[in-house]
Amino acid sequence: MRKLLVLKLDGDLEKGVRVTLRVEEEDNRPSTEITGYLPLNPNLATAIDQWRSTYRSLQNSTRMKVGKITYDTSIAEWISNCKKSDTELRKHLNQWLVSDSFRPIRDRCLLQFTSDDEVQLLIRTLNKTLLKLPWHLWDLVDNNSFVEVGLSAPDSQPTIKAKTPTLKTKVKILAILGNRSGINIQTDQQVLKNLPESETTFLVEPQRKDINEYLWKQPWDILFFAGHSKTEDDKGHIYINQTQSLTIEELKYALKNAVDNGLQLAIFNSCDGMGLMFELQQLHIPQVIVMREPVLDAVAQQFLTYFLPTFASGKSLYLAEREAREKLQGLENEFPCASWLPVIFQNPATAPMTWQELGRRPTNLCPYRGLLAFCESDAQFFFGREAFTNILVESMEKPLVAVIGPSGSGKSSVVFAGLVERLRHRNWQIVSFRPGDRPLHALAAALILHTSPQMSQSDRLREIEKMADYLQQENDALRNIVDQIVREKGTRLLLIADQFEELYTSVQEPQERQLFLDRLLTATNNCQDFTFVITLRADFVGQALSYRPFADALQYADLKLGPMNREELKAAVEKPAALLGVTIEEGLTERILAAVSCEPGNLPLLEFALHQLWAQQRDTELTHAAYDDIGGIEAALAVYAQKVYGKLNQVQKEQTRRIFLQLVRAGEGTEDTRRVATLMEVGEENWSLVTHLASERLLVTGRNESTGKETVEIVHEALIREWGSLRQWIEQDREFRTWQEGLRTLMRQWDRSGRDDSELLRAKRLTDAEEWFQKRPNELIAEREYIQASLAPGV
Repeated sequence: MRKLLVLKLDGDLEKGVRVTLRVEEEDNRPSTEITGYLPLNPNLATAIDQWRSTYRSLQNSTRMKVGKITYDTSIAEWISNCKKSDTELRKHLNQWLVSDSFRPIRDRCLLQFTSDDEVQLLIRTLNKTLLKLPWHLWDLVDNNSFVEVGLSAPDSQPTIKAKTPTLKTKVKILAILGNRSGINIQTDQQVLKNLPESETTFLVEPQRKDINEYLWKQPWDILFFAGHSKTEDDKGHIYINQTQSLTIEELKYALKNAVDNGLQLAIFNSCDGMGLMFELQQLHIPQVIVMREPVLDAVAQQFLTYFLPTFASGKSLYLAEREAREKLQGLENEFPCASWLPVIFQNPATAPMTWQELGRRPTNLCPYRGLLAFCESDAQFFFGREAFTNILVESMEKPLVAVIGPSGSGKSSVVFAGLVERLRHRNWQIVSFRPGDRPLHALAAALILHTSPQMSQSDRLREIEKMADYLQQENDALRNIVDQIVREKGTRLLLIADQFEELYTSVQEPQERQLFLDRLLTATNNCQDFTFVITLRADFVGQALSYRPFADALQYADLKLGPMNREELKAAVEKPAALLGVTIEEGLTERILAAVSCEPGNLPLLEFALHQLWAQQRDTELTHAAYDDIGGIEAALAVYAQKVYGKLNQVQKEQTRRIFLQLVRAGEGTEDTRRVATLMEVGEENWSLVTHLASERLLVTGRNESTGKETVEIVHEALIREWGSLRQWIEQDREFRTWQEGLRTLMRQWDRSGRDDSELLRAKRLTDAEEWFQKRPNELIAEREYIQASLAPGV
């Protein structure tokens, strides 16, 4: 646990100081305050002046190069005098801090310092002389390695910002390497380059406009300056190149913008930084580290070498700074009081950030996918299936792997956000497709896109036709293509057929289905460095096993995806939100988990409810009230779909009914399934409404790579199960839709025959078609030509 002790000092050394101590702890317990008094102490004022005069007597201002110092009698005398003034100042400071009038505060501090909890001791005062005192020499601080001192002005107020989700990215550092005359800043540069998960932009001896532009250009986490600087009349000056210096006032607006955009830490690894610090505190930079006096080049280099890697390794800012400061004591035989120089200035309205908390940027991302499957780019938000993913990765030595599970169990997600993300890091080639109603064309389209991604669409369509013909005519076609890809790239190939049940719902000809399976089996049986993965709904396993060669191949090749256990579900709920800095109100996770039964088909409902809940977060918190508003897990999807539908006018509602009916395939011994429809099948006049429904995330639009045609489908089959209006439409029109799908099978045969008259409708088929066409012409748009050709005189 981290504690904050704030010493507020009112007064000065000439008249005495009224002291208020406030103790705050991270567990949000109420803070406590006590008061005390420090008497006037002119001897301490003299001692600090004497020490500063002695320390500055060798050279007046600059971070200087070690090579300029020669070790003679004057150097030895300077070192001796510095040590004497150090001892004298230390004695006066600690005598002052054992004053009887200050004892209640001292005793309370001693009580807080006795544990191993980290303590930040913040000295808040307007008096600059009091701020310049070496508070780290207070014996209570010096004797406790978990305590470090920060300085602050008493009038800092919290900057009120709307809370927003944030995404962790690299730590962005703007490093200004100013006038380097007589000093070596290569060490500073190297330390910054070697920091983990960071990205440093170096401005070497820049112009003022360069600094200004970069501070406005993008968000920064750390601002770093190395070079010459000095303080005159309590104002800091930094020398940015050989001819120019700047004050903080001259960068005020740019620095304010940087703070508004997330600047957390400024480090001025240069001389005499107290003047800089006094000005920077007015800009509300959360943390600033400066050198309180002129600093020798070797000391500045060593401090950075000690501090930043320690901070980046996970130690808190305060304790990393203390460790680095104390390590400087090893240089004090040559550079006395080196361990005095670094000092933290803290904006009390902010809490010190850890290195891991830096790099967070506001984001509009939602970590929950709603009804969409997780894809490779969503891998960072995919939790709960780690154990199954491990098993899946280990199975990649097999030529064929089938991931089998009920609808809504997360088969596609575990393959793309789990398996693919892992294998991509191992330099595998990944090709994926969905069989659709022309599986050989779909496979050819995916392979052409992989091997020739820059090909124009027209050229690609021609090549897809060529490859599809090749796949159809040659038994070893796919084997040859796979071998060529593996040979040319020199890495393993993973081929994924997602939603493999489409082979049975969309492909009506058994011969076409068998030929497709034969080509795949030839490749899996003969190709090296190749694995074929399918995702298959459990209720279609029987159909998959009906073809004996494929059934034999599936022996010991299937992985069954069961429901998530409670811990996995909890991870899926909580961890994505935590990645974006969003919390979940106490008890809400348990409430959500209680509503999710063990049925794996409920996962889409969970994700959809979380997606809706995310949109209603308040101050980066998911709340019980918002969960109630969306209807909970059980009703969120149906409520949302009905809400979107309810906003349509009567004409649009009828169009919506017709659109959705074209996107559902009536099940025969299986559940109803979604189907991919073309623009012609749903009607070009309905496409603007399709686009609207896609923007509301009820539909997904796309393009068939093998034909170039625009397509649309229902976002997830959970919508078919859960939306009452859609279920009602399906039941009312089941007879028509079953007949229509049969008609489309006949129509495809007509097309494949070159539109031979022998494939036209006859007898009862023609009578049925004429009857349905008279009743529902607006829903038989794609079939109109076929029906009219069958009705033509003389046929």
